[in-house]
Amino acid sequence: MKTSLIISLIFYLLAGTSDQKLSEQFYGIWMKKEYNNGTYTLVKKKRIKRKSQTYHFKENGVLDERWAGSMCGSKKVFYGESDTGKWQISNDSILTITYNHTKTIYKKRYRLLNVSDKRLIIKILEPIVISKTSL
Repeated sequence: MKTSLIISLIFYLLAGTSDQKLSEQFYGIWMKKEYNNGTYTLVKKKRIKRKSQTYHFKENGVLDERWAGSMCGSKKVFYGESDTGKWQISNDSILTITYNHTKTIYKKRYRLLNVSDKRLIIKILEPIVISKTSL
């Protein structure tokens, strides 16, 4: 009985440590580098560059996303102010970013394919949109 309790405790501590390490790897600023068939590759940066699309994952679960866009038919790219949301990683390696807008709750979901201290590869999953008027 004691042995199984000790083994369970060790397993729990090791599993908790890996989840914590995974979250710690996310802390910081990530910039989109490449897109290929629904998969993004992001690289870690020390600071936000003026003309870049970035995600700033903070330790308290807050995310600041600086976005980029262009008008149809135009080559000119513009960069917007950050959109603030919440982020979390589930046990099944799903990164969920939640934005609580005035009329909707928008959740972007990504499968974590590869995570390191300098590179992040994520696959886009179906987003979830919840209308606040239907709640």
